[in-house]
Amino acid sequence: MMFIDLIDSTALAERFDPEDMRRLLGVYHQACARAIEAHEGHIALYIGDGLLVYFGYPNAHEDDAIRAVLAALAAIAALREANELIETEYGVRLQARIGIETGLVVAGAIGAGSSLDHRAIVGEAPIIAARLQSLAPPDAIVVGPAAQHLIQGSFKLEDLGWRELKGVTGPVRVQRVLAQADTIGRFEIRVVQGITPLIGRAAELEMLRRHWRQSVDGEMHCVLLTGEPGIGKSRVLRALCDGISDDTHVVVSLHCSAYYRNSPFWPVQHWLQRTFGVGPDASDASDMERLEAGIARLGVDADETLLVLTNLLGIPTGARHPTVETSSSSFKRRTLDVLVAILETSTRVQPVLFVVEDAHWIDPSSLEFVRLVVERLVSSRLLVLVTARPEF
Repeated sequence: MMFIDLIDSTALAERFDPEDMRRLLGVYHQACARAIEAHEGHIALYIGDGLLVYFGYPNAHEDDAIRAVLAALAAIAALREANELIETEYGVRLQARIGIETGLVVAGAIGAGSSLDHRAIVGEAPIIAARLQSLAPPDAIVVGPAAQHLIQGSFKLEDLGWRELKGVTGPVRVQRVLAQADTIGRFEIRVVQGITPLIGRAAELEMLRRHWRQSVDGEMHCVLLTGEPGIGKSRVLRALCDGISDDTHVVVSLHCSAYYRNSPFWPVQHWLQRTFGVGPDASDASDMERLEAGIARLGVDADETLLVLTNLLGIPTGARHPTVETSSSSFKRRTLDVLVAILETSTRVQPVLFVVEDAHWIDPSSLEFVRLVVERLVSSRLLVLVTARPEF
């Protein structure tokens, strides 16, 4: 359950006439709704300047708590972006508080007569979510203990301690969400929480080791590991990585995500950010310096690679490079050529284990990159290992 509340709405209502206030609320609601719907949440109720949002009902996902927090982060970012126009037109900036909690509820029809709500819920979680948002600083997200358990490892959290909530028996442990954690696979998050021994997968593991040995000798192999959710694909992959840890090699991982299936090159961008040490937390100058140093070490075409990667990663270059049409098919081909060249150069230095996790969520551009790798690098020291569900 998520509860979003607009800060100082009473003061805003006193300052603006009803028509202007209605327009302000419309901008606020649109920013929140886009973020929520993008993560497949359901806005159950508009309560004046507040929103009650469900994740997991009426449509359930295996990661609804994570989706809720991602939607909350996106809503705050969208509201900040909308504030540029709001401040120019109205001279104010809108801020919100968000509370999230998970719990058991009963869903169904509540009410009577014409006000009957067929998708209402009854339970403690929405009450706690509403109380939690009142504890949040402006433009911040706080979560309760049940939600915190489900998102642990996926986000950077700040412990706000035990707090008393109105109408709730006993203190509640409250955490503030600071940001999404550094991109790692879902399995690595579970490793932090503890994993079970690998049992009954000796044949599959030996098959993968055989393909690895042949790849090290200079014959590229590609293995597709498919199975239903939870059957152990990532666990087998982890066992393979543990088994070859003493071998000289490098692992290149593309972690696909259900949230970014329509974002071109999303897992590729995060691989490059990890490889070159660049990202949103570094300054522009630092990003450029690290990228140039990393490209120089690779020994690839420096100018072309720098042009492609700065555009792909959104790193400003000033006047150093001419403006290019990044949406054109020709630039996409140049991007794919550079990415394949980076991987090929890596295989010349040492064997590469190229992992594509959760490929059923891969975006079309990243999938085209993987296909080109398999087509072009047939004589490289490379094992391509793809994990996916049966629908891939």
